[in-house]
Amino acid sequence: MLWVAPATAEDAQAFVCCDDSRITRVVEAYLGVHESLLGDASDKRAREAMKVLSPLLRDRSGLSTPDRTAVQALQKLVDAAKNKSVGAIREAFDPISRQVIFLALRHQGGKTEVAEAWCPQVGPWLQADVTKIASPYGETCGRWR
Repeated sequence: MLWVAPATAEDAQAFVCCDDSRITRVVEAYLGVHESLLGDASDKRAREAMKVLSPLLRDRSGLSTPDRTAVQALQKLVDAAKNKSVGAIREAFDPISRQVIFLALRHQGGKTEVAEAWCPQVGPWLQADVTKIASPYGETCGRWR
């Protein structure tokens, strides 16, 4: 019998993704956007991170219908926000995050460890650091999901 310690409010429920290399590249680029929004984020750094993510969303051939739909929605969100200010990118980050979380959960497996965090005022996000919550929204709120 395998015994697993119960999770506490401070424990990240990390998982690995992704079993598809294209989804892995999308998640990793998204994590770059997350990093660009931490702390005193600059418009330039956030825009550069969004521009890395954007071209990865163009090729949807061979994706399942749910994945294709999510990637298409994600592309529209990213393209609408990629040349905006940090504040506008942060506003768009909730719906962007929801699409990426959907894809990451559908494609668990692989080598990229992520954890989902959530702030009630602004929404969820994925992050690579599974030891400390890092809100991309410029706020100090957040908890593990």
